[in-house]
Amino acid sequence: MQPVFSPDGSYLIYASNRPAPSAPPHTAHLWRVDRKGDGWSDPTVLPDTIHISGRIFKPSIASDGSLYFMSMEKDRKFRLFRAQYASGSYQKPEPLPFSDGTTGDVDPEIAPDGSYLIFSSNGRTDGDADHEHLFIVMRNGNAWGAVIPIHFEGEKASGPSNENEAHLSRDGRVLYFSSDRTLPVNIPLTREQAKQHLEQDWDDGNMNVWTLPVTPLLDAARSAQQSS
Repeated sequence: MQPVFSPDGSYLIYASNRPAPSAPPHTAHLWRVDRKGDGWSDPTVLPDTIHISGRIFKPSIASDGSLYFMSMEKDRKFRLFRAQYASGSYQKPEPLPFSDGTTGDVDPEIAPDGSYLIFSSNGRTDGDADHEHLFIVMRNGNAWGAVIPIHFEGEKASGPSNENEAHLSRDGRVLYFSSDRTLPVNIPLTREQAKQHLEQDWDDGNMNVWTLPVTPLLDAARSAQQSS
């Protein structure tokens, strides 16, 4: 699951529980396949260096080859990690400084140039510790800025929801994510309005795919960072 292309499209990394030489049964490790003409290479598991736990998910790859992912800790909370790629190999994964284990952080999506990261988290929103929401954090050199919530029209119009599994489009202009939020219903409804609402069979509280333009998100994040 959770396949992701490298920014240049030459290889793909994904999570799998398929048997691996050093993996106990029922673990989730990261695997890689390389593009070979019109086909693919045989799958190979990433080095043991990467697999700091038995539950590794949602890889995301920067242009320099560095790998971002989520790993389950002993308390069963997920944290976000980065494994720098240097001299042809992955370095020891390090937790991102803003993911300290006090919140459940999942689904990292790094910008190809590493300038920002979008992820989902629960426990960062006052009064709502049970739902995952989108956040963005900007990077300046080797330092990360403040974690800033991503707000968008209607995000809480019908109560708490989950937003996760962020993915950036190839050109970096669109953010795709999944959400179980529904559209607000303004009562009273006419008969025709009620009929139209009932015919919206997607609007049932299950997960659907949504999109947001990236530029306004970055502008809002920069503005919030400057004012903090």
